[in-house]
Amino acid sequence: MSDVVLRLAGITKRFAALVANDAIDLELRRGQILALLGENGAGKTTLMSILFGHYLADAGEVLVADAAGVLRPLPPGSPHAALGAGIGMVHQHFTLAGNLTALDNIMLGTEPWWWPRQRRQAARARLE
Repeated sequence: MSDVVLRLAGITKRFAALVANDAIDLELRRGQILALLGENGAGKTTLMSILFGHYLADAGEVLVADAAGVLRPLPPGSPHAALGAGIGMVHQHFTLAGNLTALDNIMLGTEPWWWPRQRRQAARARLE
């Protein structure tokens, strides 16, 4: 079993003439913490939006390790598939709902709002 849990291979994204991501390769290994740093407009959020399925890449693929540790392609453009593979996205502060708790913001889009309080406790346990 490989210790690679996530691989981005050749990710390219253009917005008209602007190249936001140009053939990005990235690997994340089990237990590794990775930070993406760069100036505004460097393509960090675009890359994470592709990983999470908010954007479709123009080229490249995202591979995620399954339970057996085998890297498999993540269906592009599917936040549901990303969540199912254990990939979440915490948005920049200006996209958060200020009237909600941190837990509610994390749950936003992943849990129905009408679920009883027990679901919040289960979500908190999963997050912890």
